[in-house]
Amino acid sequence: MSQTENSVLNKVTGLYNTRPYKENSQFTPFAALSYDFNPEWTAYVSYAEIFRSQANQYTLSGSPLDPATGKNYEVGVKGSHYGGKLNSAIALFRTIEDGRALQVQASPCGGSPTGGACFANDSKVRSQGLDTEISGQLATGWQLAGGYTFNQTRYLRDTAANESQPLSSFTPRHMLKLWSSYQLPGNLSAWTVGGGVNVQSMAYKLNGTARIEQGGYAVWSARATYRINRNLTAALNVGNVFDKKYYQTLGSSAGGGNWYGTPRSVMATLQAAF
Repeated sequence: MSQTENSVLNKVTGLYNTRPYKENSQFTPFAALSYDFNPEWTAYVSYAEIFRSQANQYTLSGSPLDPATGKNYEVGVKGSHYGGKLNSAIALFRTIEDGRALQVQASPCGGSPTGGACFANDSKVRSQGLDTEISGQLATGWQLAGGYTFNQTRYLRDTAANESQPLSSFTPRHMLKLWSSYQLPGNLSAWTVGGGVNVQSMAYKLNGTARIEQGGYAVWSARATYRINRNLTAALNVGNVFDKKYYQTLGSSAGGGNWYGTPRSVMATLQAAF
């Protein structure tokens, strides 16, 4: 059961930008089933319904927009290997949301009590893909954590310009995260070194007829730690090792909102535990 309550009041004008609204006692079911094939592998399926209030938007008649609803499906397998030292998972997912707000008249619209635009429950979208993860110990002293996600979003029903197009073109279709660390053996066991990379595919944003694009990129990081004694550990972290220049967010060609990602950074720390 869920409850939603919201209002946005402009303190300067004393008027509500969004009229107060409240959604009470909404039941959104969730169900899951798992099966253990053997001590290492478990399969599962899950189902959940979606309820998202849109009562802060209004129809041409002035009534609050109906909520967007939908369904989420997931099926996958999880593995626990080497006595639980290493874990893995792979899953397929699909989310469909129907009744999303579709603008039918621009601001100011007579049906909107706040003077904004008017909408109808006429948009339908889908997100689907694959998600994989691995984490744990590959060998003595060697740790690994990583994941890959393939995500495809689509407008199934919307304006003629949007239909069959990506719902969120700035959401990359491919994302990979990988990190590994190794504790050196023998007399060097006080040292642990590690490195990782975040990779994503091309993404873009349309601003009128202009297309603002961020090509695919990889950002590498590294870390070294030295255990001084049982209480003190020193560490050196280097982010964006190769000083890759990329856009973390995309806005517009005129209105800003195009923000660079963090350049190369170096941080040294000393941690004490007693």
